[in-house]
Amino acid sequence: MGVLSAWPQSPVARAAEAFPSHRDAVLRQPQLVRYYTFDQTTAANPVAASLGAESEPLTYAGKKPLTLTAGSLPGSQAVQLDEAPLQAKPLAVTDAGFTVEIRFRKHGQGVELGNGNTNGMIFAQGDGYWTGMRVWTTYPDRRLRFELGRPKPASAFGLTAADPVPDGVWHHLAASWDGREMRLYLNGVLLQAAAYAGPYSPPAGPLKIGYANAGVGSLRMDVEEVAVYRQALPPAEILQHAFREPRIPATVQQALEAGTAAMAAGDGTAAAEAFRRMSDLPDAEPAHRAVARTALARTLRARNQLPAAIAQYAAVFDDAQAPPPLREIAARMCLPDERALPEPLVSKSVYQHLLKLPEFSPAEQLRIRLCLAERLLRDRDPAAARQQYEDCLRAADLANRDRWELRLQIAHSYLNEKDFAAARSAYTAIAGDESAPPEYRGQAALCFADTYGREKAYGAAAAVYAKLQERTELPRHFRQEAAECLGEMKRLEQGLPARDPLATRTHVPTAPQPAVTFHVAPDGRDDAAGTAENPFASLFRARDAIRQLKAKRSLPAGGVAVLVHGGLYRVQKTFDLTADDGGTPAAPIVYRAAPGETPVFSGGVRLSGFQPVSDPAVRDRFDPAIRERVVQVELKKSGVTDFGALTLRGYGKADYPTNPWVDVYLDGEALPLARWPNSGSLAIGKVHQGRTQEGGRGKPGEFEYDGDRPKRWVRTEDVWMFGAWEHLWAGSYLKVARLDPEARRVTTAQGSSYGFRPGNPFCFLNVLEELDQPGEWYLDRASGLLYLLPPKDLSQARVDFPLLSAPFVAAQEVRHVILRGLIFEAGRTEGAVISGGEQVLLAGCTFRQLGGNGVVLRGGVGHGVLGCDIRAVGAGGVRVAGGDRKTLTPGKHFVENCHISDFSRVDRVYAPAVHVDGVGQRIAHNLFRDSPHHGMRVEGYEHTIEFNEVHSVVYEFDDQAGIDIYGNPAYRGLVIRHNFWHHIGSGYNVAGQAGIRLDDFISDVLICGNVFYRCAGGHFGGVQIHGGKDNIVDNNLFIDCKSAISFSPWGQARWLARLAADGTKSAVSRGGVDITQSPHSERYPDLARMKENADRNFLWRNVAVDCGEFTARDRGVNERMDNHAFRGEAGFADPAGRDFTLSDASPVYARFPFRRIPFREIGLYQDEYRATWPVRHEVTQRYMRE
Repeated sequence: MGVLSAWPQSPVARAAEAFPSHRDAVLRQPQLVRYYTFDQTTAANPVAASLGAESEPLTYAGKKPLTLTAGSLPGSQAVQLDEAPLQAKPLAVTDAGFTVEIRFRKHGQGVELGNGNTNGMIFAQGDGYWTGMRVWTTYPDRRLRFELGRPKPASAFGLTAADPVPDGVWHHLAASWDGREMRLYLNGVLLQAAAYAGPYSPPAGPLKIGYANAGVGSLRMDVEEVAVYRQALPPAEILQHAFREPRIPATVQQALEAGTAAMAAGDGTAAAEAFRRMSDLPDAEPAHRAVARTALARTLRARNQLPAAIAQYAAVFDDAQAPPPLREIAARMCLPDERALPEPLVSKSVYQHLLKLPEFSPAEQLRIRLCLAERLLRDRDPAAARQQYEDCLRAADLANRDRWELRLQIAHSYLNEKDFAAARSAYTAIAGDESAPPEYRGQAALCFADTYGREKAYGAAAAVYAKLQERTELPRHFRQEAAECLGEMKRLEQGLPARDPLATRTHVPTAPQPAVTFHVAPDGRDDAAGTAENPFASLFRARDAIRQLKAKRSLPAGGVAVLVHGGLYRVQKTFDLTADDGGTPAAPIVYRAAPGETPVFSGGVRLSGFQPVSDPAVRDRFDPAIRERVVQVELKKSGVTDFGALTLRGYGKADYPTNPWVDVYLDGEALPLARWPNSGSLAIGKVHQGRTQEGGRGKPGEFEYDGDRPKRWVRTEDVWMFGAWEHLWAGSYLKVARLDPEARRVTTAQGSSYGFRPGNPFCFLNVLEELDQPGEWYLDRASGLLYLLPPKDLSQARVDFPLLSAPFVAAQEVRHVILRGLIFEAGRTEGAVISGGEQVLLAGCTFRQLGGNGVVLRGGVGHGVLGCDIRAVGAGGVRVAGGDRKTLTPGKHFVENCHISDFSRVDRVYAPAVHVDGVGQRIAHNLFRDSPHHGMRVEGYEHTIEFNEVHSVVYEFDDQAGIDIYGNPAYRGLVIRHNFWHHIGSGYNVAGQAGIRLDDFISDVLICGNVFYRCAGGHFGGVQIHGGKDNIVDNNLFIDCKSAISFSPWGQARWLARLAADGTKSAVSRGGVDITQSPHSERYPDLARMKENADRNFLWRNVAVDCGEFTARDRGVNERMDNHAFRGEAGFADPAGRDFTLSDASPVYARFPFRRIPFREIGLYQDEYRATWPVRHEVTQRYMRE
């Protein structure tokens, strides 16, 4: 392969001219064992002599005559193989390893199948499973696999290259092993590497080129050259052989080796940088640039950056000076993936070239034509695009859904060129055809109406929408969409904006003028009259005054108002309300902040009198670097006698009531307990007790850890740990029962729900010696001394210690009571608990610095949490349960316009901003942010989750999402629409992190009109569906997500087995539910078909912008309709400011009638009930994007 500046004009001629030099260089290689070419092979004498150190010939083992064919160079010869191989005596492999190189061209699956599967052997020594080695390819995905055999009871160790290897093109393949690492190269580019330091298992069987059985079928292929070396060759030499060059310039070689080493180490970023540098080198010739771009494309593809990878392949194809094999390979690598959306990733010339190639199946040709049509549409040639769709329609054996999809795209093409009359005609043909699937009929009808809207013929559009909302054969939410569009057209016809933002907000009836008003003030007296001049001192006295009023006479019309004046109120017990404390619709009871004033109810005490640490023995336990800065305070001097205790919290402990929890707050922010390590985590080492597979679930654990910090710890009787002990989605606190610093071994006092797994993260907490970071604290409960490393001047700060171990407010069977504008802070458990009753409203209140949940709504009807701020809570924000599952009677509770942040601060897991259960609740217009685990948890029926913004969640755990629904396949009526999910990710990739996660066969959920931005981590998409079916993912906008939608399909057998399981039956019947009886069977008749169509979901009308892929792990059973992908400029109003409103000129609207998402209505709004305004919030720095 020499210096390419001397190349003749023809790359093919250059390669032919270089071949003698290449062959001589190979033969001079001191490690060459065997070298085969086939120029002297004939059908009569089907043998190829070895020109290497070993003279063992390759002999054709077939009964039919050997077929010869032209090689990759003019005048060269190759052999054609299928069910019979070429074979020779096995070659010896030493500790230095080997390299096997083969120049071949494959043509598809051969005659022989591998255990009934479509795959084909390229070469093998022995069986490659228990002995020897082998490289083979899968079909139809065309991926290479390299394996080393291992003796029984083990089996082959191997690696699989992710890139599909195109048929019909000459390739140079190299498989190497150096005794420590296996590598697989294609055309000089490393495809995959894997560490393997086990012994080589010598085979008794021969070396075979082609079919070798052992569970792998045959491959139709041409073979031109085979070389075997007794060591692993370096990357530069493999590249030389791939392109028949005697040497490569030093600068190119350095970049190549750096990129290859980075690829082998899994560092895609460094690999990409090296190959970009290689492609830009001034002495890089066309072949070098082509190799660099091919390698760069491979690294990009491995990082799920498919469009960027395709762009590199396209650049290779468009370079006429690149070697023809690389150009042909590059063109074929632009073939759209089987499940990818049609999109114009390359020029039309590439697609036109692909259509000329004979090797593609009808299905592959269809995908190419669809991408070409998209290219033509973006190039503003809708007539040519329409011709491609019509050509596709003429294909034989076209699937029925494909046929309707093509007809719909033809109709859109008329819309694209603004021929509205022709578009209406095409849409009508679909909408009126009763043989069309209902969703296609509905979409066509909606598009028909949209054409009138585009022409500003709002009356005509309204008339169509009016009819559509009554068409019961269409999907239910299509009819709802038609009704909404009808309202919009009427508003536009009146000269109004299309939407009224007030329409989606809860309307709270204006409270009547109160007949009686009491006043409460911090400087009041409970023996006073409760007037403005002589206020009460407490809510308790105001409540009792209302009781006295009601005892004398019924509540007067207008009810009673209690005006609570600004200032600090110390709370020592729960403010209890019972059924006798309620009002009526015409006479409500209102406890509210006096206008313009801020009443604060504190369940804690403000600490003062911090002093330097006085006890030398204690001082000596601190790190010398901070010893002089640690301060102490004696809690008893502040009136604190109940120091609280660390207790079991975490997984399964965030329900109501929570175990009380004590924190220290500095200026309203919770300070961290002294811990090791200060950030991040340790890894569980060898587990001696508590492994799940050894019956360790729920039993104390004993395991090793790394590090010697515990050798400094003097006392460990109150040391705790927090860890994700077995699963990365379930963490909990466990007390240390025994610590052996010398053996680096710890024993827990309690068990973990799932046991203990080596490698999982944990940390130690409440360790005096680890108080070494600003803000960390430790409480010696024996002495009552609290130690703190101040992060700021305490004389200018407020330090609070919570005391109240009960809820601030508890209402039992109360009706028509409002708490408004009150602040509750510094408690060890819940803020407010509302049990039973009707229409209790918490409006504009603040719940903060709590050890438990902010608000708990338990039963009752029509309670609301409106405009509240809930922050710095140890458990969740709001727990909502109400309604009757058996009768599907709705609870009608709502959580709206609330800002819930820094939740799940103590429990860390399963303590969401909102936990909703029962029937018929609404969660709307909220902002949920900053939590290590999920944002919402939903259980039950007929809940609506809409207009919420959720971000900066799941930054510490895995297998979770912005919203999580789990485990009951009978849930119905769940609607998740018009929400904004963004910046969700922890960096874990065992499972993943998503915007919406439907877990363990959750089915029939409507996910509609949402916006997903950077919320697809690990193996999850913006939406992750695990085992569920019949979910509708419709009209959503996915932006910059690794995958838009991901699946973990179960298959029919697992689906049926889980349905039959006792746990599932128990979940389905919870609350007395019988899905075979009314109202369930009548309202949701599809429940009778629950056993059918496992894994089938509906993906309709979605738009993916700059996403890596549309679907992940899609087995092809999901039904798609009218989904589209865009790259680059999509017409967003302000993407840098995260305003993803699509402008009227957006190419999305030009492409098809995407239903507008009211993005600016999502999230909080300003009104009289909002606790604070404006609300500023930033994405957490803990968000991690892969």
